[in-house]
Amino acid sequence: MKLIDVPVPIDAALPSSPDNTPFSLEPMRRVARGEIANVSALHVSAHRGTQLDATRHFFDERPGRS
Repeated sequence: MKLIDVPVPIDAALPSSPDNTPFSLEPMRRVARGEIANVSALHVSAHRGTQLDATRHFFDERPGRS
């Protein structure tokens, strides 16, 4: 099977179903605060945009998580 990756930016403007987890990006560490790296927590439903769990969505035996 050949997979083609067609990424789109994931942000609050990307359409999603109303009952899915809303997008948020929570800063955990920031270089601007003197920390070694920028680290964030990403909260988002797997059913946003290009289907983050595409192979797993319809097939239990495929890789991925849903």
